[in-house]
Amino acid sequence: QEPHAESPARLHHRHPAIFPGLAAALMVVVLACGRSPDPHGEMPAITVAGTTSLLEHLDRARWMPAVVNLNNPHIDSVSADLGDGSRPAIFCHPTAKLTWRLRLEGPVRLQTAVGLLPEAWTRSGDGAGFRVLLSEAGRETILVERHADPRRDPEHRSWLPISVDLARWAGREVELTLETDPGPGHDPGWDWAVWRDPVLVAR
Repeated sequence: QEPHAESPARLHHRHPAIFPGLAAALMVVVLACGRSPDPHGEMPAITVAGTTSLLEHLDRARWMPAVVNLNNPHIDSVSADLGDGSRPAIFCHPTAKLTWRLRLEGPVRLQTAVGLLPEAWTRSGDGAGFRVLLSEAGRETILVERHADPRRDPEHRSWLPISVDLARWAGREVELTLETDPGPGHDPGWDWAVWRDPVLVAR
């Protein structure tokens, strides 16, 4: 994370910078990220029978940030304005993953949008990558890949919509993952990546 710039997650949550012991440090991880320190823990499946906001189920996701930074959480819920008003979103600084176990009762479509926060649009870096993956019985499928680089492409200075039809997995239990990466040059600087409220919409 940039040493002289506070991330939106830090602006959203401020925490003590001094940790006298391991127990206190682990407690701050819980407070900062809103989750258990174990990113691999099994989570119960969410039954999807109607419109379902994954942001509202952030506490039931399995997260995997590359580094747990106690002062600047890599994953957090924020309000993001990319030119069309403030929207609920998930701040997901690369490299990071969020995975939900879902029980799809019927055909649904994932609707979301991705981008970088305006404070990062003219900063150095090579943008950030966004990926939607679905796993069933250990077999993983990449559904969507997008790259946002607002410094080089002005058209990326807004939300980039993503819509994925999940009808083929209706009636099954799957894992859905939202992943960010630091771009083709592996430069995570100013990768203030956000997912606009990801919603599963019943068809």
